[in-house]
Amino acid sequence: MSKHQTSRGNEKVAGNGQFKKKKIKEAFEEYIQFITYAKDLKERTIKEHKNNFRYFCEFLKKIGKKITYVDQVNQDLCINYWIYMKRDQNLKNATRRLRTRSLKAQFYFYFKKGYIGENPWIQEFIDLNDEKEPVRYLKKKEVLLILNSIDTSTSKGSCTKSLISTLLDAGVRINEALNLDEADIDFDRNLIHIWESKNDEERYAPINRKLAFMLKELLKKNSKIKNRVPALFINHHDGTRLTYDQVKNEIKKIRKETGVYFTPHSFRHTFAVWYLVHGGDLASLMENGGWKTLKAVKKYLNVSKPLAIEQHKKHSPFNQLTE
Repeated sequence: MSKHQTSRGNEKVAGNGQFKKKKIKEAFEEYIQFITYAKDLKERTIKEHKNNFRYFCEFLKKIGKKITYVDQVNQDLCINYWIYMKRDQNLKNATRRLRTRSLKAQFYFYFKKGYIGENPWIQEFIDLNDEKEPVRYLKKKEVLLILNSIDTSTSKGSCTKSLISTLLDAGVRINEALNLDEADIDFDRNLIHIWESKNDEERYAPINRKLAFMLKELLKKNSKIKNRVPALFINHHDGTRLTYDQVKNEIKKIRKETGVYFTPHSFRHTFAVWYLVHGGDLASLMENGGWKTLKAVKKYLNVSKPLAIEQHKKHSPFNQLTE
């Protein structure tokens, strides 16, 4: 259990169960202040919490439920929101889980502040692991289609292709890649130093020699930009660090051009599946990719097994024998 994890199943206020009345909008603003300054969360994460709160408020408005105080949100309301996301909005399982976890974290904060007697977003009635979606990885022809569609004659294209190649070869998360500085690349050992990760733990991610060469070429182009920040992936028109929203816009263009649907995280899934198919083991996959538990990587093992069988059919030694 990490420093941020606690048991959040049936939290109760000690004593007579009294709690402070707090307006929900004021409580939410207080929560945003907390995660911004006390927890120092990234801007993208804070934005996601704001959006998830807004989605919940839109649901309340849609069903005609007026909520003024935090303690008016009960378990029945939470259950109905889960059903609404699933049946009415037809949201993907991953999206429902993400929104629910966000609200659960918010209300846990309200519980700790004494605004509610218990957290209504308990897991007993919402199975966050229900119907988990299969791992969506990219096939070789899809990756080639994506990479070959990028115009590397432009600075933006070179940066985009280098970023996608880094996501694929090193298996890093998109925020980890965007936080990289030039000094984080160890070209002597072909390693990337990840300082800021999802698990708040630094690590080294190995990279291929081809990627190392590509990044060296990128740095040469970066060096021509005056007054640039020391980031690895930058905007070549003004030298600022590339942002997640800018990456999303580029991905939308590539998806439209290639007809291949993918997200930045698709390359992390692809990295893991390909790694196991071609002989990698779970222990080194966890170490290189920054996964903390065996459970987190076992899903890739389930995907890679049938692929490995297909690889054997193609590359079995007996296929090389002649009668």
